[in-house]
Amino acid sequence: MTNPKKTWKVSEASPSGIAAVRNVVRMAALRGERLWRVPIDGENRGTPTAYCVGSYGRLRTVTAVPGRDEPWLSTTNCDIHGKEPPGADKLFRVSTT
Repeated sequence: MTNPKKTWKVSEASPSGIAAVRNVVRMAALRGERLWRVPIDGENRGTPTAYCVGSYGRLRTVTAVPGRDEPWLSTTNCDIHGKEPPGADKLFRVSTT
């Protein structure tokens, strides 16, 4: 077993999706309602940066778009935890460069 390189408080993360492209890991967070960007270099990691904090609600997935630094995200705000009406979930892209 290998220990994790980074952990977060549940209030900041509750990871729900992850994508890695060109030495950058992006992690969507449900409870933390943010997108984490973590630069990586082999076994080393850089400083995590939070984006979209509280802007879109509960982030469910993050998908890498080939050749772009703009990941696609989706939300999960229409379930019992998000308390939004049906149709309120979103699919969108953000720039995290």
